Order: sequence, then structure tokens, then C-alpha cells
Amino acid sequence: MVTIACDTLPKAGFLEPKCAFGISMLYIVRPNTFIGEGVDFGGSTFPVNIPVIGGHSGQTIIPDKIATLAVRIQEVLKTKTGAGADTLTTAYAEARFALAMAHAMNGKKNNVLEKNLGLPKVNAYGQELLKKDISELKKNIRKGEEFVKNYVTEKEVH
Repeated sequence: MVTIACDTLPKAGFLEPKCAFGISMLYIVRPNTFIGEGVDFGGSTFPVNIPVIGGHSGQTIIPDKIATLAVRIQEVLKTKTGAGADTLTTAYAEARFALAMAHAMNGKKNNVLEKNLGLPKVNAYGQELLKKDISELKKNIRKGEEFVKNYVTEKEVH
């Protein structure tokens, strides 16, 4: 989706390249939920934030720190077998994303990532996943570029 946005929005005059973003909230919600379910915080709630790097396809979603979490997320996606994400998780992720955008539009600071910080330090497991998944990410990007090239016209953008 990021590739499609980055190739389509400039044609309509709407994209500042440094402001492109991916809608990956769903892939942030899942690991946060899995960690929240697996950790006893003594009966109280505790905000969990697991950084996730990578793309949209299952094997390219790489939680920053925990190998078992990566496997669990990929298992969830395999059970979907292309059927899409479960409705409640998707709705929650979309609501969080919409609220973040509304806050940003109203000038709230530290609401969204304001600049590319590069990749975080990744443990050995994450580095191994990255090595394997960069080629998959490149395929995903090419697929998005081909979609725009073959199916999006200037007329459709305006």
C-alpha cells in the first residue's frame, strides 16, 4: 500500500515524500495484544508497545525483540489463508489509526512518527529475518509499482 500511495499521490499533487506512511497499525496491535495476554501485570493494565518493522505480507512483519512473537503473528496470518484480518482487530487498528490522524490534524505533537529514524537495533533473530525478508519486501514493492503502472491513470487520480 505504501508503494501504491507513493506512486499515485504525487500525480494528484498530494504527497510530500517524507510524509508517506504505511497503515501498519494492525501489525502493531497484534503483538501488543499477544504480549498483553502473556504477561501478568498484577491485575492492572499496562501500556505495551512492541515496535514492528517490515512490510504487509506475513513473513515480512518482524517484531523488534521477540522471536516467538514473530512466529505467533505469522501463524495468525497463515490461518487467515488470504481471507483477510479478523474484523474486530482490524476495526480497532483502524480506529487507532484514525484517532492518530485526527490528533495530528489538530496539531497534537508526538502523535505520529515525524521523521524516518531508520531501523532500530535488532537482535540476532530479527537480523536473520531481515536478511531473508528484504527480497520479499522488494517483491512487494515491485508488485505495488506494477499495479500503479498497469491500473492507475492520471484521470483516475484527479
